[in-house]
Amino acid sequence: MARSIGQTLRKLGQAPPTEQPDTTQQRRPHRETEWDVEETQHDKYRRKQQRLAEQDTSSSLPIKVADGKEAAPRPGTRFEGPIEKLIEKYKDPREVVRHMTIGQYMRYELRDGQIWEGDKLVYDGTKHMTES
Repeated sequence: MARSIGQTLRKLGQAPPTEQPDTTQQRRPHRETEWDVEETQHDKYRRKQQRLAEQDTSSSLPIKVADGKEAAPRPGTRFEGPIEKLIEKYKDPREVVRHMTIGQYMRYELRDGQIWEGDKLVYDGTKHMTES
């Protein structure tokens, strides 16, 4: 015969489950009061903005002006040309690598002051190795 869950639990020395009242209805979220606080703070901010706008705008709202100088492009952020042009222009292998784009950097590698493409030497620091 099958025993009931209550009998099995009593035999094991555990208390059978009891009915627990539903307390979810009793708890009220404080969401309503939180929204009220946020809304009042927002309304206070908007009233302050409106009051400042009605005043003289030149003194109430500071205008931020960016500097007139443009930011110089950093090396490696734009394509300056194939590796041959970079070698002609910069001569130093470290500087050539510094001015490579991400794609070129993935293709070429700087080892011991020389630029390599896989197992093939491309630039040794003095002359560009041409394909034969």
